[in-house]
Amino acid sequence: MLGPPRPETTSRDGAGPSASRRLPWVAHDVQPLLRGWAQPGPGRTRPTPDGPARGPTKEKTMNKLSLTLVAAVLAVGATTSVVPAGVARAEVSHAAQAARCTDADLTASYQARGAGAGHRYGVVRLTNTSDEACRTGGYGGLSYVGGGDGTQVGAAADRDPGRTRSFVLEPGGSAVSRVDAVVAQNFPRRECRPTAVDGFRVYVPNATRSQFVAHRTTGCASDAVHLLGHRPFRRA
Repeated sequence: MLGPPRPETTSRDGAGPSASRRLPWVAHDVQPLLRGWAQPGPGRTRPTPDGPARGPTKEKTMNKLSLTLVAAVLAVGATTSVVPAGVARAEVSHAAQAARCTDADLTASYQARGAGAGHRYGVVRLTNTSDEACRTGGYGGLSYVGGGDGTQVGAAADRDPGRTRSFVLEPGGSAVSRVDAVVAQNFPRRECRPTAVDGFRVYVPNATRSQFVAHRTTGCASDAVHLLGHRPFRRA
């Protein structure tokens, strides 16, 4: 006869409670059924001293099938509930332990992505070239530079609307920020004051040091003309 539920036990590897205790929904639903099968009821009899119990053979078969089904439910429940929880905890812990990415951790580059209607599009890419995972996200800094000495040309990039989020970059991983550059020739020369551009000055999010990324084009020396726009970095 099945007795009352056993006290909480520990798995063989000492990791914690057994699978059945980690699945309270299974234990609650199954125990009433087990008590019902363990007690005699209509159509079922116990063995007697005079000989084997007599009862419907069909019902005995159904009891065996039901017990087999309960065992299968417990096994499947234990398999599907424990692993995802452990993986989720590991991922959260990994993200919490990762330090913020610095300028020294990330290397910037630029990739053109097409043009149209007086605009040129591309992405600034930040690649984790360090040996450790680090956390980044949000807006960086962007502007044109020229003169062969890193002098800023015109206004810094405007922040185009976008969702900001923090994420972890593993070594070799990268993040991208979409860049929208208006063509300088769209503006009158007197208003724009066209100036040769050597490339971009790029700031990693939350950094105070910048990187130079070569990209020859023409900008506007006037701060009143805003040619550049960029979005928050996202995982590539």
